[in-house]
Amino acid sequence: MSVDSVKKIFNEKVKEMNDASSHMSLFLDKERYNDILREVKDAQILRKNNQPLTSKHYRRLKKYDVMKIGDTQKLTESGSGENDDSNIRYYCKTEELFDVLETALVNMDTKGQEVKDTVLFVIRKIILFIPSFLNCCFFLSVMETELKKKYCNGTRQLIDLYLALCEQCQLKKKTPKRGLVLSHYMNSRC
Repeated sequence: MSVDSVKKIFNEKVKEMNDASSHMSLFLDKERYNDILREVKDAQILRKNNQPLTSKHYRRLKKYDVMKIGDTQKLTESGSGENDDSNIRYYCKTEELFDVLETALVNMDTKGQEVKDTVLFVIRKIILFIPSFLNCCFFLSVMETELKKKYCNGTRQLIDLYLALCEQCQLKKKTPKRGLVLSHYMNSRC
């Protein structure tokens, strides 16, 4: 399957998840993203001019902030990056989520491999038995932490969906080993 077809399927599934959830969903389509961006800018202008704010304005200012990067304006988490620019967390549009998750997976594969090997070595020494699902859980948790560093609306549900559709990730999963089938031996005695 090509990346474009997987991206299309991913966007359709995200749209279904967004339709099923409430209006307070973290998945922001282009229209809703632009509406929130406009509302936050309006609230910032009202606050700067010492004009009265509605409760909606206060909610928007508490949750969101606007950052101008080049010619584009992006929604960010309110209060992120106040002390350090490396802590800025962005809100992502649903159309960009697939690319963001793909980038996080690539970053995880390149940076996280030695961390993963170290963690698995320590776990092997302590537990001596590693369940087969540990590799999948490790990818999920590392990818989630990688995503949470930079984006606010990257949920575990999105990562699960992406990993289920990612061909590369499916190839990494180990197939369970089959044990002996005893029913044939038991029937031969009768």
